[in-house]
Amino acid sequence: PDGTIQEGGRFYYYQPFSTADLLNWKHHTPSYSEKPQALIDLLEFIFQTHCPTWIDCQQLLFTLFDTEEHWRIVTEAPKWLQANAGGRADLANWVREAFPEENPHWDYDTEEGKRNLERYRQAFLQGAKAGAKKPTNIAKISEILQEPNESPAKFYERLCEAFRTYTPFDPEAPENQRMINAAFVGQAQSDIRKKLQKLEGFAGENATKLLEIANKVFINRDQVARRDAEKRMKQKVTLLAAALSKPVPPVGPPRRGQGTRPGKRSPLEHDQCAYCKEKGHWKNECPNRPEKKTKAPPSRYRSEPFSTNLIGLAESD
Repeated sequence: PDGTIQEGGRFYYYQPFSTADLLNWKHHTPSYSEKPQALIDLLEFIFQTHCPTWIDCQQLLFTLFDTEEHWRIVTEAPKWLQANAGGRADLANWVREAFPEENPHWDYDTEEGKRNLERYRQAFLQGAKAGAKKPTNIAKISEILQEPNESPAKFYERLCEAFRTYTPFDPEAPENQRMINAAFVGQAQSDIRKKLQKLEGFAGENATKLLEIANKVFINRDQVARRDAEKRMKQKVTLLAAALSKPVPPVGPPRRGQGTRPGKRSPLEHDQCAYCKEKGHWKNECPNRPEKKTKAPPSRYRSEPFSTNLIGLAESD
C-alpha cells in the first residue's frame, strides 16, 4: 500500500525490500536445492517480521530461487490450496484467484485484502515445503552417518533434513519421533551410539534428552583421548627405561678376558698349558705331550764309524 495502514490506533508503514536485503539473504543462506529447510526457515522469518506483499513475494521467488526451484514452488502451492479448499464448487477459479500469477492488486487496507495476502503467503510457504521433497527413497536415510568430528546437534539436523527431503515423514511430528531417534542412535559415532543404547527405551525419549547425553560424550571425547595418549606415553617410557637398564654389548672384536666371538677358542690364562689346558706349566713343558722322534739323516750322509776304519788301517800297517 501507499503510505500507512491504520488499525486500532496503530500505523503500519510499508517499505519494500532493498537490494541489499535481498542479496544479503541470498548470499548467507544455502541454496534451496542443497538445504531447503534453511531457506524455508528464512521465508517463515521474513513473513512474520516483514509482512511482504504480493510484489515482495515475487521478488523473493526470483531472487532466492532458480528457475527450476521457482517452478516447483508455484506447482506445489496450488495443490496445497486444492487440498484445503473445503469443498468449494468452483475449485479451479478459486485456486487461481488465491494464488495468482499476475498482480491481483489486493487492497491491503481491507480485511479481505489482508486475508487474501495471508492465504497467498501460506500457500507460498507450503509450496516451498512440498517442492523441497524428492521421490521417496528410504535408503538415503541410512547413508546419513555422523562424521567423527561432527557435533550431535549438527548430525541430528542433517538427519532431519534427509527425512524431509526423501521421505513423507515430518521429523517434527510426535508420531515420527521414535523413527527419528532410532536412526539418530543407530547412525551416530560408536562411542555415542554405545552410550545411548544403554539408555532404556531411548527410542521413546524426546530429542532434547538424547542430544544432551550425546553432547556430553562428544565433549568428553577429548579428555578420553588425552588419557589414552598419556597411558601410551607412560608405556613407552617404561619400555625405554627397561631397555636402557640392560648392559650394552661391546662393539668390535673382543679383548682378552672379555669373551670371544662364536667359533673362536677361549683365551688362555697366563699359566695355562695350550696343549692340555691344565695350569701350572706351559705347552713346551707339558708332561702329557708325546716326545718327538729324531729322524735319521738321508742315506748319502751315512758312513761306517770313522774309528773302525782307522783301526783297520793301523793294523794293516
